[in-house]
Amino acid sequence: ASAIKEADLGLHIIACCGSADLDSLKFLKKHGVDSYNHNLETSKDYFPQICSTHTWLERFETCENTLKAELGLCSGGIFGIGESWSDRIELLKHLQILSPHSSPINFYIANEALPLPMKTLSKDEALECVILAREYLPNTRLMIAGGREMVFGDNQKPLFEAGINAVVLGDYLTTDGKAPRDDVAMIESYGYVAATSCH
Repeated sequence: ASAIKEADLGLHIIACCGSADLDSLKFLKKHGVDSYNHNLETSKDYFPQICSTHTWLERFETCENTLKAELGLCSGGIFGIGESWSDRIELLKHLQILSPHSSPINFYIANEALPLPMKTLSKDEALECVILAREYLPNTRLMIAGGREMVFGDNQKPLFEAGINAVVLGDYLTTDGKAPRDDVAMIESYGYVAATSCH
């Protein structure tokens, strides 16, 4: 991060390093990191159903520490992992409390190796999740990320009409995405122009 800042490339550096205490986050800020990404993933009540290595509270506290360290916060979640609509609302309410500058919206990609539902969200249900996210986070940059190709295929324009501001390009952890140039061409075909700066 320090080297990138010294190169004066005009980049906004986002670190994603897992749970972190306040001193660690202050250290990152001191050495050039601008923002920290740490997703809440789902509601507090449903989180134990998808993760046993740490608690939801630990995730929330890392997000709070990020704000205390005066770093920008990037925090969102994933929809379609078997959660209820009330879980989705609770996730959005807690994100609303944190008021992140950006929020990644992910749709679960079915994987037979995971003990989670194999059903992919319908377009209508996924769009309702985006509409709700925009309602609860009116001042947050909503970024559509994992699962958008699986749910919407080549017609992703409805996502932008529902309130999405940005797209995560490329691959998603263990799942391949499209080539960035193809996504840019798709977005431009909808009549949108890519921003030259996001900060």
